[in-house]
Amino acid sequence: MPTGISSVLALSPSETVVVTLRDVSRLGACVTRASRLELAPGAVVRLDLHDRQNGESLSTRARIRWVRFGGFNTYIGLLFIPGPLREGSMLERYMGGGAGAG
Repeated sequence: MPTGISSVLALSPSETVVVTLRDVSRLGACVTRASRLELAPGAVVRLDLHDRQNGESLSTRARIRWVRFGGFNTYIGLLFIPGPLREGSMLERYMGGGAGAG
């Protein structure tokens, strides 16, 4: 993923964490947090993305599908809700057909 995209996961109206967007498809994404983050699969969060290169932003709700830990990192699989990203989304150029939500 490009380094010019800032990513924030809103866990609640008052709690947000900075994450790294690792993979994205129309259905979901995989993000990483450089610390241990205890999250419940099935919880609904908001993913806020901003592309600093062109000034575009995207905010979408997502359901946590899975959470995995590796070293000091937390990997989070997200499924976009209510459905897939629409065609022409700012993320379209970065979609590699990965299975972030799988």
